[in-house]
Amino acid sequence: MLWTSGWTPRYQGETIYLARATGTEDGPPFIKMRPEDMDAGGMETVFPWRESDGDGTTVESHHKLQEIAMGIRNPVMLIRIKPSDLGRVVKRKGQESFNFGEFFAFTKVCSHLGCPSSLYEQQSYRILCPCHQSQFDALHFAKPIFGPAARALAQLPITIDTDGYLVANGDFVEPVGPAFWERTTT
Repeated sequence: MLWTSGWTPRYQGETIYLARATGTEDGPPFIKMRPEDMDAGGMETVFPWRESDGDGTTVESHHKLQEIAMGIRNPVMLIRIKPSDLGRVVKRKGQESFNFGEFFAFTKVCSHLGCPSSLYEQQSYRILCPCHQSQFDALHFAKPIFGPAARALAQLPITIDTDGYLVANGDFVEPVGPAFWERTTT
């Protein structure tokens, strides 16, 4: 299992922003996200970004940002539930405060075999893993509802900072990745 991720704070009180990858060579590789940057019912892949990671203009920060974009533990699905569907949301016990209003963040690492669960059905709020067709219900703490996955996707606690940007409100509190990663070898 992955006990550390890009969302693991490097020091106490560090701000870790939810950032959108721009995909451009000229300009910043990541842009911090605000709630108004996303439509209701939508899903966006976001990455951990700290001010100390830089803007990619130096060799060191360019390398650091490439590691963030390519790290298996880093991508998170940011899902914005439609206001009319918020009453249907079931939160996992002990994680009732992990969302920020309509916004929920789940790891993209499938709990079956670690593939990227990157497909999203907006109308049904289903998260799909294309490798073995596991499906997860975003309205019910991303619990598995079809396929071989036996465990819900880990949820990242999020909030906003004083400037209105979405930030991690801690690290994952449950294992990220497939259940078999938890076994110890002898």
